[in-house]
Amino acid sequence: MRHNSLRNRFGRTTAHRLAMVRNMVTNLLKHERMETTVPKAKEIRRHAEKVITKARRVSADAIAKATGDAKVKLTAERLHAIRLCGKMVQDKEVLAKLFDELGPRYANRNGGYTRIMRIGARLGDGAEVGIIELVDRPEAEERKAKDAARKAREEQKEKKERSTNRPKKEAAPKGRKGGPDRGGPQKPKGPKGGSGHDVTRGRGGSRGN
Repeated sequence: MRHNSLRNRFGRTTAHRLAMVRNMVTNLLKHERMETTVPKAKEIRRHAEKVITKARRVSADAIAKATGDAKVKLTAERLHAIRLCGKMVQDKEVLAKLFDELGPRYANRNGGYTRIMRIGARLGDGAEVGIIELVDRPEAEERKAKDAARKAREEQKEKKERSTNRPKKEAAPKGRKGGPDRGGPQKPKGPKGGSGHDVTRGRGGSRGN
């Protein structure tokens, strides 16, 4: 009889639970930080640390330095580890990051690659929520600065010159009508006023004396 096999099933079927764990482990390795309930975070940590341990055993640098039969053996071990981790991490980009970036990062760390920080109860159902993240990861500000610099370089390459972006202004036509100072028609002037009516004809110039 097998003991110590009871684990949290989260109220899901086996297929649903395994799919959920695979997706959450993949997201954790991709973003290196995620927010979820504490029971799920504990389950994710168990699987995430196993795949990181497999990824750090044989590095690409060790294979490059080896020669002969040792190199063939290390290459086979690394390929076997990639296939084992591929069962849990089914995204090729994240799997490459696991072996090329995360594995070398934790090469000198024996376990404890993640940590869980409790942030309190969730509104609605009152479930305890926490943040699970990878330790010894680059600071968020440095990552943002690198992304901003890369984005600026890409925009600079695609940006056209200013002279080709802005439309040319057309010159105003000569002799445009617009007033006396621009060659337009002159307003009629009365005998004593400049408003166009005769000031000697009383109010408004429409009535006699």
